[in-house]
Amino acid sequence: MIEQKMKGRFKLRLAISVAGFAIAGLLVPKAAEAVTLYRVSQETAVNSDNYNLLGYIKPFVTTQTVSQYYNYKNSSFGGSNIQLVNDRSHLFLVQAKDGLALFSVHNSPAASDRTGGNARMQFDLLGDPNKSSFMVRDDASDTYLVNGTVINGANSTLIGDTFTTTQNWQPGKTDGFAIGSLNDNWTMFARFTARTNLNSWTAYSQDGANISLALENNRRVKIDKVEIPEPTATLSLLAVGALGVGTSALRRKKNCE
Repeated sequence: MIEQKMKGRFKLRLAISVAGFAIAGLLVPKAAEAVTLYRVSQETAVNSDNYNLLGYIKPFVTTQTVSQYYNYKNSSFGGSNIQLVNDRSHLFLVQAKDGLALFSVHNSPAASDRTGGNARMQFDLLGDPNKSSFMVRDDASDTYLVNGTVINGANSTLIGDTFTTTQNWQPGKTDGFAIGSLNDNWTMFARFTARTNLNSWTAYSQDGANISLALENNRRVKIDKVEIPEPTATLSLLAVGALGVGTSALRRKKNCE
């Protein structure tokens, strides 16, 4: 009888020990999996070079090319994933078949827009050894420069790291462009240098976490790529339950003796 009790205790303690080792093993940190996000910051004041973090955006993902995604028609952006707003400038990333591109679209093609407008912008790219080009120009009649060189039909794929735009749009139309492809640990600085009939600026994210930007000439917005680790070490509820069951059983065993 005593020998049977000893064996029973040993088995229960062994079960508790196994459960404990299982928990300990699950708590050992595993290699973290990194998630790529794009950080959006803006200067605290014009030319302050001091940036406040505003949030993170995710690119819209498509099997189309950048040009197909822009879907230029009727002198306007025709993409379907962004709900354009009158008198707003829209900034967003698209991961397309031919690479990652930064889109900038001014205004909305809605019939309710009756003002038209214009904007001058500058984008400065750092950290991309391949540099970039204008992958979309809406409209070709506007002025686009890459590193100071005017872009036209003959040099439309010219690459560089400083992009300047001067655009004018009619009521119920948009203007815009896409810069890419963006590679490696790139950083982009965007700013307006002049504008009329724009009253808001927003960075859009695929997950709906859109970010409002201060619309002030020469106050830069910075977008850069960051890798954010996601810890994968978790505590197994099953193992905890097993440990609890084993402990309770041992206590009941003792109480019955």
